[in-house]
Amino acid sequence: MQQNQVPVDGQGRPIGYVDADVFESTRCFTGWSFANGTSGDGDTGLFHYRPEWHDRFQKTVLGTFMPQDQPDMKDGQDVLDALASHPGTGRYIARKLCQRFISDDPPQSVIDTAAALFTAQWQAPDQIKQVVQTILLSDEFLTTWGEKIKRPYEIATSALRAGKTNFVPGVDSGDTNSFFWRYDGAGQRLYGWPAPNGYPDAKGAWKSMTPRVMSWRLCGWLIDFTDDFDNFYVDPLAQTPGHRRTANELADFWIQRILGRSMELEDRQEIVQFMAQGINPDFDLNLNDEDTQERLRSMVGLIFMSPEFLWR
Repeated sequence: MQQNQVPVDGQGRPIGYVDADVFESTRCFTGWSFANGTSGDGDTGLFHYRPEWHDRFQKTVLGTFMPQDQPDMKDGQDVLDALASHPGTGRYIARKLCQRFISDDPPQSVIDTAAALFTAQWQAPDQIKQVVQTILLSDEFLTTWGEKIKRPYEIATSALRAGKTNFVPGVDSGDTNSFFWRYDGAGQRLYGWPAPNGYPDAKGAWKSMTPRVMSWRLCGWLIDFTDDFDNFYVDPLAQTPGHRRTANELADFWIQRILGRSMELEDRQEIVQFMAQGINPDFDLNLNDEDTQERLRSMVGLIFMSPEFLWR
């Protein structure tokens, strides 16, 4: 299809793009480069425009005509403006945001509302903030729970945060290598997705056995490993208030600390029973006892591995 054959919307904008739009866009961005030490531009890796490389002749992208010999970088900026203001961009990004925050198949109503706002505010400096706020305050978001699960990166990050983990990755560090060996095995290796669309953000993509087991192993590693001075990276004992000594109190404190909410009654009871080990859950435990300290760490690990911790 030729560019002039693409149907247009009520404002005269093409409703989609064709091959020629892609080819013309590449011409608009000729000259956009980076400083690599040639031509006296420094070897910084920062953006650098090379006007002598630019295709200076006229172009048309998404119905926007660009005459020849526009000022430096104007062709590329016009393309970015045409894309940012196009309703199709708003619909695409709004759907991805709603799938991120609500569910894999979010209601069309909230997508349409977010898309319209995205397009209307395309020049606003807080455009994304407005759109995300609209989604998070929607009834569709507020009445939906448990439709999404954490990906391995979110599991690792939320466990590190909730445990106030004293772990700083370092180059040529054995513990860092051990951490990433477990993390990579969960299936979301940093910068490891070859396609430009990013790792899947669908619930079904992360429910298989390998991501789950390797994420559990990573959480177990965080609980059990120590640094060179034999200090635990996650130290539940040091973070537990002194007046919390019964199995019920310890379980409730750490459930609230990690999840920020209550746990299902049946699941909570499993945590309490594990911590009590046959003792009345309302009796004080001796937190100076090494076995009790180890059980406390394991209890925190169990909460990290619970279904509730995986929801988002």
